[in-house]
Amino acid sequence: METLLIVLMGVFPLALMALAVFGIAGVIRSIQSAIQEREREERIESMMTDDQKRERERRVREYSAALEAHRQWIADRHSPPFMSHFVPGRHRSEYLAYLSSPAWKTRAADARRRAGRRCQLCNRTGELHVHHRTYERLGHELDEDLIVLCSRCHNRFHADE
Repeated sequence: METLLIVLMGVFPLALMALAVFGIAGVIRSIQSAIQEREREERIESMMTDDQKRERERRVREYSAALEAHRQWIADRHSPPFMSHFVPGRHRSEYLAYLSSPAWKTRAADARRRAGRRCQLCNRTGELHVHHRTYERLGHELDEDLIVLCSRCHNRFHADE
């Protein structure tokens, strides 16, 4: 009982803050959305074979290691201006221009197709981003230089930047 009270005391201020910011309707929608997402994930998992589950677990381990390596790479090379450490010798505007080019759009579409139009980390569908694992061959990327991620997983890759 004492532990429960301590937990509630820690969570209660956050709940009050969420209510103040989003209102009760927003909080309820957020909770409903989280419940629906979890139910959807449980349904998908219940339909997966053991081999598919093992493959998903392998991918999660592999891409979690890639995430950690990517974060370390960023930490080792972080220097202003923004993006200069990602693309040596190029400015952010050049990088963004490349991302708008037909060549990149074709390359990204090919990567999404190869990934089965699913996040390569969590297997979600929907809005997918093609993330550079390395910028060494920018404009001439190899297949293994790119990873297809959903918004949530892509945000995890950039959380520490």
